[in-house]
Amino acid sequence: MDSFWGALRRAMGFLTLRPGKAAATAPPSDWAVAAFTVGSLVLWLLLDRLRYGKDAEFVTYDVPGFAWYMLPFLLAAWLASRITRPRVEFRNILFLLVVAAPVLTGCAFLLGHNVPEKLIIAATVALVVYAIVYLEVGLGALAGRRQHPAVTAIVAVTLVFVALNSMLFDAPTLWTEPEPETADAEK
Repeated sequence: MDSFWGALRRAMGFLTLRPGKAAATAPPSDWAVAAFTVGSLVLWLLLDRLRYGKDAEFVTYDVPGFAWYMLPFLLAAWLASRITRPRVEFRNILFLLVVAAPVLTGCAFLLGHNVPEKLIIAATVALVVYAIVYLEVGLGALAGRRQHPAVTAIVAVTLVFVALNSMLFDAPTLWTEPEPETADAEK
């Protein structure tokens, strides 16, 4: 149970931009990385469910699309682990990235709901600034000094992913609106 609280304490330190000494301790367990990853996916599914309304139907055909969103996390963590000096273990960087995933998921959901365009722009800029500071502070705490090349690599992977994603219009979901004949038959 101590490792659970240690991972949670480490995650809160990263999210509040105050990682302290907890960041430089032993790497998080595979379970901690998996727990934050699963938590992010569950949050995504719940928020996506809200988007489709109370009559949404569960469908599984888009499950492979979720792997597309895992790829940039894995690639960015791997690349950053190779660039950091002194070198930071892959699992530490992956943990740093998956801890930020619920924040990004929640913000993306909120910005997609009838928000004025000026507010979307301001909130997006604020989120990008937070993400860059988050990476600078988090990677700096993990390595013991600033890691501009690794931060740049993570940002580059993110920009390439966003560009490719916008060209492909890939937005996986496990929910759909009910078929018209199904809705009529239930009445």
